[in-house]
Amino acid sequence: MAKTPVGPSSPNLGLAMRRLNELEQTGLIKKWAIGGAFAFMHYSEPVLSYDIDVFTSIPSRGILVSMEPVYDHLRSLGYEPEGDAVLIERVPIQFLDVAPDSLEEDAVCNAVTIELDGEPARVFSVEHAVAISLKTNRRKDRERIGHLLETATTPIDEAALNSLLERFSTPESDLPERWLNLRESDG
Repeated sequence: MAKTPVGPSSPNLGLAMRRLNELEQTGLIKKWAIGGAFAFMHYSEPVLSYDIDVFTSIPSRGILVSMEPVYDHLRSLGYEPEGDAVLIERVPIQFLDVAPDSLEEDAVCNAVTIELDGEPARVFSVEHAVAISLKTNRRKDRERIGHLLETATTPIDEAALNSLLERFSTPESDLPERWLNLRESDG
């Protein structure tokens, strides 16, 4: 089956958000937020995406995190995994577990509450979306940042972004340097 792009006007988006909120209420996932390309769409003109990245902590009994309880529950509701996502109301959702004290966990904790088709949802702040894209540093992530800089509907709070970049930078991942290089190459 051909993949269909996902965006803010995708059918059944509200129903999918309702199911995510129900998963949180049952305790199968903890607080969650939308990141990735879909987060960028909230702050700029749409970009291409085939799923919605949902960042959350998955409760576990040991060191290893298992998605099985979440998948089992979703299967009982008639939703099946497809590739690395689960089709919830025909909306592909990819669950990404966040590590404690990580930039991603900070993004979930500081996510902005929005409404999608009448249902509450949380989305990364624009600063967190940019910082995580700098951390992953894939070509498509750098391109999304460039697209955001050209088409932003919400301005980036440079002080907040720089604070995040400093706080979560590592010797292997010099986020302030990556931001500077991207801004210089963007012209």
